[in-house]
Amino acid sequence: MAELCVHLTFNGNCGQAMRFYHECLGGHLSVQTLEDSPHAAELPFDMQKYVVTSRLIRRGIRINGSDLVEDEGLSKGNSVSISLESTNEEELSFYYRCLSQECISSRPLTKNHWGQISGSITDKFGVHWLFISTSSENSL
Repeated sequence: MAELCVHLTFNGNCGQAMRFYHECLGGHLSVQTLEDSPHAAELPFDMQKYVVTSRLIRRGIRINGSDLVEDEGLSKGNSVSISLESTNEEELSFYYRCLSQECISSRPLTKNHWGQISGSITDKFGVHWLFISTSSENSL
């Protein structure tokens, strides 16, 4: 059975971003840096703290991250978002408030024409998040 998972690539601040997401979302976080790898001594000192792989897992949420970028380099755009959906309005509002800390841009949580609560942010790491209630019975 296949699963869909979000993978985020950073440029040296993956550990910081994943710890922030862990603080906001909870769950279990694992992080492996280059200094933890068997080839650490062969790598430049300034790259030792780069994250090879990280994983945040919490009840229906799985986010993977890394600082390792393909040869063409890192380019960020708005074509990929993390969608956080919940039937619980309080939970959705909590995640929105927490992830909005120092955000670059935001669209507040509001009731849309379907009666669902929705909003979005671009967090301080440049990652775009969508927040959507999965029940039309929610109210602000």
